Amino acid sequence: MSLEEEFSGYSNNQAYDAVFATRMMLRDPEHKDRVLGNTQREDFLPVLHSVLEQLPPQPHLFDVGAGAGDIVDLALNRLVDATIHLEEPNQALLYRYQQRVAHYPALSCGQVFSQSLQEVIATWPRGEPPLRVDIVLAIHMLYFVDDLIGTLKALYQCLNPGGVLFVV
Repeated sequence: MSLEEEFSGYSNNQAYDAVFATRMMLRDPEHKDRVLGNTQREDFLPVLHSVLEQLPPQPHLFDVGAGAGDIVDLALNRLVDATIHLEEPNQALLYRYQQRVAHYPALSCGQVFSQSLQEVIATWPRGEPPLRVDIVLAIHMLYFVDDLIGTLKALYQCLNPGGVLFVV
């Protein structure tokens, strides 16, 4: 079957799922937390777990380029009474992330931004972020931004004193 035949009739979200979620992020059947041919999660998750353990009580997180929320099942589900603020322009992925959070009573969704990160930052009054958080998660998303330095500066402004900008 050709790619054209395989993807005919697919929406953008369905094509994304078919390529990214089911092919590029194919799970190892023997180790569900591993992705075949990709050790990045295996490499960064222990560091993230350690950082999450050091967050203050009732932490606020800002997950930018949040995707479908795999990180909730892999790491964030360990948190207690945490609020997760989301930025994800893909509505289908944003919905799935929110559904994942709903499965964990100790987690709740805070502010939700459904535009690109650049659009979100552009709406901040006087350049001040509308939220303060204890950790910003920027996992596999910086390649979507045009102004890397400006974006990192803006995300840094979101942090409470002692907060962590976690970039993968």
